[in-house]
Amino acid sequence: MRFGLIMTFLAWTAFPGDGRLQGTSEHLRIAPRLGPGAALEARVSDRVTVQLAANEARPRVSLRGDGSSQRIRVVPLSFSLQERISTRGPIEPYVGTGIEYSLVRRALQPVAGVARIEQPDHVALVLQAGARMPLARRWWLGADAKVLPFSSTFETHKAEDSGHALQTNFHPVVVMTGVGVRF
Repeated sequence: MRFGLIMTFLAWTAFPGDGRLQGTSEHLRIAPRLGPGAALEARVSDRVTVQLAANEARPRVSLRGDGSSQRIRVVPLSFSLQERISTRGPIEPYVGTGIEYSLVRRALQPVAGVARIEQPDHVALVLQAGARMPLARRWWLGADAKVLPFSSTFETHKAEDSGHALQTNFHPVVVMTGVGVRF
């Protein structure tokens, strides 16, 4: 049974990690945030599905101890291969692995003492687990969680020395839930 599925969802994006700016005692905090997203899935066999997904978050960023904050725009794009754990019953649990590329754009208002925050271009391994369940004829309900097990590095450029970047490591997590239509 092969088919495609277009999903729209609400995604919660978080950035756990210590947030310590390397070489300093300062910590960068990126608050979790809800945002919209979409995915395109194609079933290639009874057990295997490929997924292309993107979501957007505009989390608040602040230096710990400093009251100021700004919003940045984060858009994780992922491509993953999913394998269904069970083919029995109406609920389709799956696990997957793939790659993610995150676009990070800075906000207009800087955090006090910070000229800019950016993420160098990179592709990262993503691990995934979730489930899909048919609701009605062509409609599906889905839930999904993705984590980047290895550090995702953000660069912070201080206002007094914007040419020198301080690195901070996070392990982004994206939790999504939404509805989809099969075609």
